[in-house]
Amino acid sequence: MRFASSLGAAWVPGLLYDFGSYPGVIAPPASGSQEFRVHGEVLQLAGLESWLPELDAYEGFDLTSPATSLFVRTPCTATLRSGQALTCWIYLYRGTPPASAHIPSGRWEGRSGRS
Repeated sequence: MRFASSLGAAWVPGLLYDFGSYPGVIAPPASGSQEFRVHGEVLQLAGLESWLPELDAYEGFDLTSPATSLFVRTPCTATLRSGQALTCWIYLYRGTPPASAHIPSGRWEGRSGRS
């Protein structure tokens, strides 16, 4: 994290799920992209391109085999509290999460059972 700087709190369109020790985001239904928000923080990494392979490995994304990856890296639009929209990378969960794991608030509290 010493190579990252925060650009601030933001939201992205999506649905947030609790997988116990980590969260996962899936894309929202096409008709509700503004209704479903996942809240977080936008980080800017110095030398991002050199960090992408490490981040991909951490997130379970294989650039050579996206279809077998746990998450897939994709561009998205994050909206800062100021209303400024930024194009960012996000890792979307590829599977179909159980409905019971959905976090309606869109806010990850860092441990299972809290929302």
